[in-house]
Amino acid sequence: MNKKLFVTVITGFVNTGKTHVLSDLLSNRNPAEESAVIMNDIAEVVNGTSKVRKAMGEENPLLLELPNGCICCTLKDVFLEAIEKVANSSVDHLYIEGNATAEPYLIRGFLEKSSVAEQMHIQNVITVIDAKTFLQDFLSTDHLRDRGLVALSHDDRLVSEVLAEQIECADTLVITKGCSVSESDLVLLEATLAALNPKASITILGRNKSSTNSQKIQKFVFRSNKPFHPSRLHSALQGSAFASLLRIRGTAWLATRQEYKISWSQTGSMCSLESDGPWWSKGGSAQEEEFNAKWFEYCGNRYQDIECIGAGLDSHQLKEVLETCLLTELEMQLGPDLWKHFDDPFDQWVDLMDRSLFIVRQEHTKIL
Repeated sequence: MNKKLFVTVITGFVNTGKTHVLSDLLSNRNPAEESAVIMNDIAEVVNGTSKVRKAMGEENPLLLELPNGCICCTLKDVFLEAIEKVANSSVDHLYIEGNATAEPYLIRGFLEKSSVAEQMHIQNVITVIDAKTFLQDFLSTDHLRDRGLVALSHDDRLVSEVLAEQIECADTLVITKGCSVSESDLVLLEATLAALNPKASITILGRNKSSTNSQKIQKFVFRSNKPFHPSRLHSALQGSAFASLLRIRGTAWLATRQEYKISWSQTGSMCSLESDGPWWSKGGSAQEEEFNAKWFEYCGNRYQDIECIGAGLDSHQLKEVLETCLLTELEMQLGPDLWKHFDDPFDQWVDLMDRSLFIVRQEHTKIL
C-alpha cells in the first residue's frame, strides 16, 4: 500500500501570526520528515517568510509561493497543479498556509475532489486567532472590500463571516498574542471560540490556558414545523431581540418562498438570509416523483432549525419572539397557495450572490 501524504492547512485573518505558527510546526517536525509548503497571500506582507525558508532550508524547491491571488478563487487551478506536483513526489507532509480571507471548507473540498485525493490524508485544519483584535473584528460591520481584502470585484463577504467560517471549519484553534489582553478577556475569548466550534482543540501561544467559564456563552436551538411570516420576521430583525447574539446559524422556512431552504446566518453585528438551494430536487423517475409528492404534501418536510449563541442569552425571550414570527393556526389553514401573497419585505434573491443583510447591533455597543 502506497504511503499517504499528510496535509496540514493553516488559516487565519490578517496579522494573526499564521506564518509564525507554520514556521514553528516546521521547526519542531520530525527531522526525517520530508516536507513541502504552499504559501498564499493577498494584501498582506508575510513578515515571517524568512523563518519558513530557514526551517525548510534555503532555496528549497518544495517551498511553493502563490502570490497575488486567492487559493479559493483566482488561483484555484494553480493551487491544484501544485497539490498534484507534491502528491506525486516523495514528500511526507504538505503544509498549506491560506491567505487572510481563505475559506478552509473550500480548500478541504479542493483537496478531497482533486485527482490525487486518494493519495492524501488531511491531518489538521488550524485556524489562528489574534486575541487582541478578534472580538473587535467579529463585531464589526465591515465588508472585506472595506479592508482592501478582495480578489474578485463581486466578493461581498463580511469580515465577521470570514472569521466565523475559519473558526467553525477548524480542527485546532491557536490563539496568538494572549499576553496583550487581560485574563478575563482571554477567558471570554476561549468561551466564545468553544461555543462557535466545540469540537476544536484550543491552544494559547505564550500563555497558560485559562480556566474557561463556559457559562458566559449560552446556546439556544429553535425548531418548528411552521413557516415564518416574512413581514413579522423582518420586523423582529429590526428590533433588539437579536442584538446580544454572537452567532446564528441554521435553516429557516419562509412562507412566501416555498421552494427554497433559507440559510440564516448572523456573525457578530451582521445578520443575513439567503437561498440555500431547494428543499428537494425535482426530477428523477416516476417513482421518485410520486415519493416526493407524498413526502412533501402540505410542506411536510420543511422546518425551522436555528442555533443561537450569545453572552447572557435570554432563551425564553428569544423563543417568544421567534414564535410570534411563525404563522398562526388561522394563517396555516390558508395553505401555501395563499401564503405566497403575504407581504414579503425581504430583498429578492436573483442569483447566488443575492441576500438580505441587516445590522442588528451598532458597532460601538458593548455586549461582552
